[in-house]
Amino acid sequence: MNAGSKHREKDRALVRSIVTLSKDLGIRTVAEYVKDRAVLDQVIVQGIDLAQGFYIHRPSISIPEAMRVKQAWIAWRRVRRRVASADF
Repeated sequence: MNAGSKHREKDRALVRSIVTLSKDLGIRTVAEYVKDRAVLDQVIVQGIDLAQGFYIHRPSISIPEAMRVKQAWIAWRRVRRRVASADF
């Protein structure tokens, strides 16, 4: 076993420990920087709940557009709360 594979095995052991602890505490896990199929396969094998990264989907909007979407979502939630709390 070379030094690189020893390092990878330690990384996998650490991820397994984090996933196990998270599941025991009822916390979902997220894998970031999923760049290719090999990484996604490891995410699945390790039992990680969610994944994000270029292999899943490349970013598709600019920061200003993302902020507009966020502001629209916040406004929608405010309206929804007002409607839900209104007495009809």
